[in-house]
Amino acid sequence: PGITNIDMVLETSRGNENFGFKDGSGNEILPIMGQGDMNTLALSIFTGLGEANIDSLPLKSIIFDDPSQNMGTHHKGKLAEVINDIAEKRQIIVSTMDVEFMELLKNKISMEQSIIEIEGWEPETGPKLNANAA
Repeated sequence: PGITNIDMVLETSRGNENFGFKDGSGNEILPIMGQGDMNTLALSIFTGLGEANIDSLPLKSIIFDDPSQNMGTHHKGKLAEVINDIAEKRQIIVSTMDVEFMELLKNKISMEQSIIEIEGWEPETGPKLNANAA
């Protein structure tokens, strides 16, 4: 909550390039971030890169695999809002086992939704699917 600005800084060491993350005062922020905060940061970078390259991507879709890991309710709600914004321009596929996040998606996504639930798994035939239009 005390961080109001995050700077992504390219750092080069022994020929390797890495990105560092600092606050507005130049202090490293990764050591004080929780896992949910780091997941949120990673998703924001991933989403930003995907949006910046939308015209060069052949499929125009984006897949989020269990994106709400270690996030609190507030972050999950904001993520659902971001996904709703992206869904206006492209197809979004979200895979999650997080019941709370699934409910937030159902309530916040304004586009037509198709929900496929995996109800079980059989070694011979694979997953048992239940498809519902939302």
